[in-house]
Amino acid sequence: MKKNHAKQNNKILVYLWIPLSIGVMFWGTTDLGGLQLHHLAVLPLYLYAAALSISQRTLLSLDKKIFILLLYVVVTGLVQNYQDLGFWLKTFSFCGVAIVANHISKTMDLKEFITLSFKALKFTFLASLLFTAAFTSISFHEVDGANSLNSFYGQKNTYGRLLYFFIFFCIYAYKIDKKKPTLLAAGYIAVALLALGLTNSRTSQATAIIIILAPLALHMKWTSKAFKVGIIISAVTAIALIALDCLKIENTGGNHDLVSLFSLEIPMSGRTTIWSGGINALNLEHKWLFGFGLEGFYNSPYAKYVTNIGLGDFVPSDSHNGYIDLLLNLGLVGALIYISILYRFLTNTRKTTSPEVRSLFYMFFLIYIISNFTESFFVKTSNITSFMFLLLYLYSYKHIKTTKPTLTTHYNHIENLALPNKS
Repeated sequence: MKKNHAKQNNKILVYLWIPLSIGVMFWGTTDLGGLQLHHLAVLPLYLYAAALSISQRTLLSLDKKIFILLLYVVVTGLVQNYQDLGFWLKTFSFCGVAIVANHISKTMDLKEFITLSFKALKFTFLASLLFTAAFTSISFHEVDGANSLNSFYGQKNTYGRLLYFFIFFCIYAYKIDKKKPTLLAAGYIAVALLALGLTNSRTSQATAIIIILAPLALHMKWTSKAFKVGIIISAVTAIALIALDCLKIENTGGNHDLVSLFSLEIPMSGRTTIWSGGINALNLEHKWLFGFGLEGFYNSPYAKYVTNIGLGDFVPSDSHNGYIDLLLNLGLVGALIYISILYRFLTNTRKTTSPEVRSLFYMFFLIYIISNFTESFFVKTSNITSFMFLLLYLYSYKHIKTTKPTLTTHYNHIENLALPNKS
């Protein structure tokens, strides 16, 4: 009876966490004492996860690398930002997401998690469509001169994240179960893609294209080779384009900056201007080694480096680049800790026995690495992308090949050595 009750509580955790981890909904944008209501709403969920972890004895089995990362975040943050309330809330969130991921990975298998998450996202997706149909006027917002769909989420990029993760889970719910997608699943994906077109979120649209097309390349036994070859080709191509001056950044210093690829101009909406300001701060403040500590840059006077740089009155809350935010918050030392976790995840993925699971791990790794070029997911932990990275990293240990010799094979090896050479 207690076991069934524990399982139900774990399911409730997934059903509540997944929709909230997508990002801020319209009600969550309300400011309450200087804090967004969304962030306050998530705090009890972390406590719920901690209570389940204590009662089901999973709290003390935290992965060593993740523990070192959390310890580093806490220590460097305490030294530099202990007086800031934002630091304490962000640290609580950082640790809370790790606890949620750890508990789920210890109490349910990957297949069950994918199934439950798909159900939670399907319900949220259908609810967002009904909300849009009923409240069309407040489901669209004008951004950069275009009417963009965000449904009941606070921003178009947040709603785009719901849509591409819904597509992701829709594909892998069938793939992990080794079943062919149904016509209904294809219909879900088609509607999600249509909604993505209405969001005008280029990052989300590009991610969805990768999610749909990449499984064709990351298929079965040659997944690892396809992934490595794809990474090498992409890196060589990017270096060649930069060297030949075919790929360059222009108009940095305002919100009309862009990336120019041959004659194609890709607007960056001020992103490269913010990146330049962040790197300038690391140089002038000599913070490359340990960074400014968690919440120690944008929520402090150091934010002067990204104000009055051509963006008008707009003051960003992050760099819109996970790599730069990682350096700003945790420095090169923290970045090396993250790289060690990424490397272990890739190593475990290469050793994964199931082709379907291996494809899932490689696919998410690809999404995680690419999306951090325009979004900040390394240190923005209270979102589904960061959570999924920690969770799949933990699951990767459960799916690696074991090569321990059995007693029989050991005995046969000794017996073969003892046999005389017949020749």
